[in-house]
Amino acid sequence: MHTDSEEKRVRFGCGFIFGFFIGGIVAFKHMVSDGNYLLTASVILGLVCGIAAMKQGDKFWEAFLTGKWWW
Repeated sequence: MHTDSEEKRVRFGCGFIFGFFIGGIVAFKHMVSDGNYLLTASVILGLVCGIAAMKQGDKFWEAFLTGKWWW
């Protein structure tokens, strides 16, 4: 299936937003007192999830929802 550039931007954006919030939750859960670490973790996980969602599309979301996202 061919994806156009607009669909890739939407996939990346949704993945980035998702990863950004998950990164913040994980960093906050570990009681990070340094705001820079919290922001860094959020941005890095946002980028990773954004790229994965852009490249894998529905496979990324299906893997996450079924609990198989770590392999």
